[in-house]
Amino acid sequence: MNKNKYWDFFYKKQVNKINLNYPSQFATFTVGETENVTTLLEFGCGNGRDALFFSHHFRKVYAFDGSNEVINKNKKLYSKIKNLKFSKFNLNNEFNNYPILSCKKKTIYARFFLHALTNIEIKSFISLCSDLLNKDERLYIEYRTEKDKKRNKETQKHYRNYINPNLINKLLKKFNLKNVYFVKGLGFAKYKNDDAFVARHIIEKLDVQKKN
Repeated sequence: MNKNKYWDFFYKKQVNKINLNYPSQFATFTVGETENVTTLLEFGCGNGRDALFFSHHFRKVYAFDGSNEVINKNKKLYSKIKNLKFSKFNLNNEFNNYPILSCKKKTIYARFFLHALTNIEIKSFISLCSDLLNKDERLYIEYRTEKDKKRNKETQKHYRNYINPNLINKLLKKFNLKNVYFVKGLGFAKYKNDDAFVARHIIEKLDVQKKN
């Protein structure tokens, strides 16, 4: 079963069992760190609980996921929220004509999305974020690290790429991005018996690189 089919099956069975009344710890952290931001892009939105929370704090929220199942459910569930838009997404999407490119004062958010990708896909995603962001705009990411591999999980069957943060830091330099905040450890994403060992970054876009 490929990843998109797996997530379609997962959300068909599980999405209604998950409490949507509160956001993740990382979402509340992100809102507390953003100033003068009008538009937020979320990649890997899942059941939409963080996107819903963000819709109360930002003028426009664009939420993306690779699962048709969860996107269709979210569109129905949140149909009355006019500043929240859900869309199917994969790393081959073209954003050249997408209205988000003209948005100023935007930020990108991805919680528990990177470790659902292969290393090659992570590189493509970081490259995409660099293309979408203007100077000083930010990317907020949180993911499971290699130190989480043998820890307890509430959901065992997910594909997980346990990431060494050094991989991310090397990619940031390559794509004209920099950490302005970085932390890793326990207690940032606890859910029942699953206290994930995560890394959390706030990343800024630098000046456009000058060609030699």
